[in-house]
Amino acid sequence: MSESSDSMAELFAEMGPHVSPDDDVAPDVPVLLLVLEFALPGALSIKDKRRALGGLRQRFGKATGLAACESGYQNDLRRAQWSFIATAADRRVAEQSLAAVEEFAATRLDAQLLSCTRHELN
Repeated sequence: MSESSDSMAELFAEMGPHVSPDDDVAPDVPVLLLVLEFALPGALSIKDKRRALGGLRQRFGKATGLAACESGYQNDLRRAQWSFIATAADRRVAEQSLAAVEEFAATRLDAQLLSCTRHELN
């Protein structure tokens, strides 16, 4: 048995006799990914870039069922990529969360939204 298999066996042992590695313990919840790409033609510094896109983290960074990160172009002042993962017991709730992000990005930021891509991860 590998080291990770040993760790999993220990985890299931800690969970008690009613749970085994063969049980389907993961709930069937949707996991959706939204990737946004932006152009920031007026940005002359990292400070300008953060100011233009700061509303994303402020508004959505602590939302329940939603994770946000700057996922690309960190060293490029005039481009940005942000990714959001949404999950909820109800698929419509996860989709509504991403729709709110997309709407905010398209209408409330001082940046040009170049692309918006959604993926289902599960």
